[in-house]
Order: sequence, then C-alpha cells, then structure tokens
Amino acid sequence: MADTGAITLALAAANDLLVEGAGVRFAAETQLGITKLQILVANPDAWFEQALGIKPPSALTEIEPGPVAIAWLAPGEWLVTGDAADVERVRTRCASKRVSCMSAQTPTARRCRRTLASALLWRRRSTISSAAARR
Repeated sequence: MADTGAITLALAAANDLLVEGAGVRFAAETQLGITKLQILVANPDAWFEQALGIKPPSALTEIEPGPVAIAWLAPGEWLVTGDAADVERVRTRCASKRVSCMSAQTPTARRCRRTLASALLWRRRSTISSAAARR
C-alpha cells in the first residue's frame, strides 16, 4: 500500500509546479480531470452521440460542450478534459455502457497527458496544414 504522506507531498509539489522559458509554459492545474474514451463498435460516432447526447468532434478538432472539453484523438477515440468531477461523470456514464475509459488518477499524470495531447493535436493540425499548403 502506498504511503499516503508521500502521495500528499507529491500532490502539494505538483500544485506548485511552474516552468517557463523559451516560449513554453508548463503549469499545474488543480482539480484537472482527464479520461480517454475508446469506443470499439461498428459506428463509434453514432454511439458517442447516443450515449452523450451531442455530436462528437470531427477529426483533428475539439469541442467544449459545457463543463468539459472533448478532443478527437483517432477514429473511435476522444480525450475528455475538465474539472475532475465533471470528467468523472462522463467517464462513469460511458463505462456503464461498456466503453473502454482510461482515466489518469494523479494530478501530475493528468497535467502531463493534457500537455502531451495538446502538443500532439497541434502537431497533427500543423502537419495537415503543411500538406494542404503544398498542394
């Protein structure tokens, strides 16, 4: 079993995290929740719309339908970010319908994954933009 004192110390250190320089800013966001929805059915977009009551974001886009933001990662996969309680409600709703939902449990992991996901989404957008410009 993990030492709760070490976990509390790690959480406190993560909340004080701020790194800036060379055009990059990496800061802690308290109470940030993140989960990845992976829908493995024949038509994941239709399932998404039926389960959550909204149209999923199209490829390489993000939507903000209220308290959470949802970014497209791949066909049938979306990244949900927002307040930890709101993201947990989305995750629970999808999990009750037998959807694979991977959820980060530590604030540091959530922040790192959100930063990584944003960087990947930006890279995909710029790659597509560059390819379109060359045509």
